[in-house]
Amino acid sequence: MITLSLLMAWHQPLLAETIVRGKLSDQVSERPMMGVQVSVLKGSQVLDTASSETDGRYQLVIDVGTSPSPQTLTLSAELDGYVTQTQDFTVTSGSTDSPAYDLELFPMALNACRITGGHGVIVGYFRAPPAANVSDLTYRISDALTYSLLTRLQQAHLDTSLQPEFWACNEAKLRSATLGQRYATVLGAVAFVTGDVNSADGTYDISTYVSDRFGIFRLPHRSVNQAVDLGDPGAAKLDPGTHGAILTAVAAAYENDGRYAEGVDVTVAAEQLMGFLTPELEAIRSRCQANIENRGLLRGDSP
Repeated sequence: MITLSLLMAWHQPLLAETIVRGKLSDQVSERPMMGVQVSVLKGSQVLDTASSETDGRYQLVIDVGTSPSPQTLTLSAELDGYVTQTQDFTVTSGSTDSPAYDLELFPMALNACRITGGHGVIVGYFRAPPAANVSDLTYRISDALTYSLLTRLQQAHLDTSLQPEFWACNEAKLRSATLGQRYATVLGAVAFVTGDVNSADGTYDISTYVSDRFGIFRLPHRSVNQAVDLGDPGAAKLDPGTHGAILTAVAAAYENDGRYAEGVDVTVAAEQLMGFLTPELEAIRSRCQANIENRGLLRGDSP
């Protein structure tokens, strides 16, 4: 005999559970993030919410049925101090269009430091000497780099459109020297400069660490700029090694963009500025020159 409860169960639709999972990480450090609130939304309706674990992983369970028509949902990840990240995805016949959704969150403090377009250089946090009576250290060093390098590039007759721009970002503070390349990458810069400052009889000795977006320097390129007057950044003189490392990143950017003639021009200006070519700049020049010649051959021109 069929009981009433069994009869009712036959007529009740079964729940169609869909699993949504993935991993959350910091976009700069690439480390997993714990405690991020992750939600799945259908329009403005929240279907489920969970927090990421210590390894950054999360899992949500939703019920949107088993319709064969694709349904568009939104995944949202939020944490104080970070830009909210969202991603649309679809569920068809109860299955998601990807086995996992990994999201990277960007630190809110660095959001204003992003560069769009051009060949910019980010000047990050510089550690000040004890009891230093100098303010706006990052901005002063950014100005010093601008005047010191661009003045010399003008003397080398490098077109102004090929010269880098310097952007001060005091919030960009490295926890590890090896993160310089990552900072340059996520901020859209060709190079990232950081370092420390020591007092020296009214002037300052500045150690700069230059990282590039392209991985040319396995470790940041270090130079010591001696007796720099930060009281007048426009008159500051910095070490050619610092300039050379920055121009290496700029030349690499033009090579990466396929603008080989401009890449050669930057290496020529760097050689005039330093009086020699570093192995990195020489390698970039050789590759750019070879590509210029190959292009000529492809057009049917004389080599």
